[in-house]
Amino acid sequence: MKSLLTTLTILLCFTNHAISQNKSSIDKPNIVIFYVDDLGWQDSELNDLDEPTPWETPNMVALAKEGINFTNAYSPAPTCAPSRAAMLSGLHPTKTGVTHVSGGTAPKSTKRSKYLTPFYPIGLMPENFTIAEALKMNGYTTGHVGKWHVGALDIQKSTKQGFDFAYESRGAHQGPKREKNRVNNFATHDEGDRYRLSDEKYPPFTKESPNGISYPKDMVTEKALEFISTSKDEPFFLYLAHWLVHAPIHTKNKELLQYYSDKLGIEMPTKDIPIKTGGQTNPFYGSMVTTLDWSLGRIVDLLKATDDPRHPGKKLIETTYIIFSSDNGGVEKANGDIVTDNFPLDQGKKYAQEGGIRVPMVIAGPQIPKGETKDVLINQLDFFPTVLNLTNS
Repeated sequence: MKSLLTTLTILLCFTNHAISQNKSSIDKPNIVIFYVDDLGWQDSELNDLDEPTPWETPNMVALAKEGINFTNAYSPAPTCAPSRAAMLSGLHPTKTGVTHVSGGTAPKSTKRSKYLTPFYPIGLMPENFTIAEALKMNGYTTGHVGKWHVGALDIQKSTKQGFDFAYESRGAHQGPKREKNRVNNFATHDEGDRYRLSDEKYPPFTKESPNGISYPKDMVTEKALEFISTSKDEPFFLYLAHWLVHAPIHTKNKELLQYYSDKLGIEMPTKDIPIKTGGQTNPFYGSMVTTLDWSLGRIVDLLKATDDPRHPGKKLIETTYIIFSSDNGGVEKANGDIVTDNFPLDQGKKYAQEGGIRVPMVIAGPQIPKGETKDVLINQLDFFPTVLNLTNS
């Protein structure tokens, strides 16, 4: 398998001299890893092979136009914790010991399997050096926002693994309270609403909403924006780990749910019952995918609009590498719902087949060729050495 570091090195060597000169003037470029939860290879507009996906992801497409879309990218494992521990440490799950999701408990046999899952102490241990630790040693301000899920012990907390700043929450993906469900738990414009709808309008655009629609306040996105805004005077590393699009499959955006119901030609859900139609026909899931895309757009927009005081005359977008990917393949069924369809890939999350480990991946930044598609094999284990190379760390 050709490594990401080797691939990017080859591509960078063949860019023109002007771009090379531009990179040489950038001291310690910023790094953003935008890590998605359970986004399947076929769940965006990046890698459609069969019927076009109904889910609209204009910001993912726009990022790909500014960089490289890797069509044969793979996660280190088909589930969350092993992939995250491996990506952050650059070590295969068999090296970190984090080989599955549930650590810290004695393994038990079940009627469904004659094999025991191996024991590990909940998550990533301190001896496994992380990207954040490496960059922090080289003068970077480091921040983690969103999902951690690689350790619950005190020694395994993100702030003990190299991160200066941490905000760990589901944000607007927080599930409904017990007395509510996913058809009566939508955000409003009320001032007291924790997930108050924004005044700004964003895609999609409809005849009813020609200027776009409002999105609920998402503290994961807001804290990521805050970290970037307060880290301009130093090079920064942001690990933005969304809970989207993990189960529970729901949305607080009623207008977006209505949009996808209309687009799919189905009635707006009025009862909280499982979506049993096959393929990509779950309007709740489509709303989650597009909300995730909205969050990515907010991050990129801030980078485009903000001057980089370390590099006069440049915006942060010109001095920042953005790595976009998912921790594993799409989950096809959850809590009674048919969520998505990974076809033509086999299986999905939890399985070692293509559907469980093949993931979307886009990389953009200084000197990265724009609008290119590469079919080389890439694994997220390569993030660590690639980031060190890009930052001269």
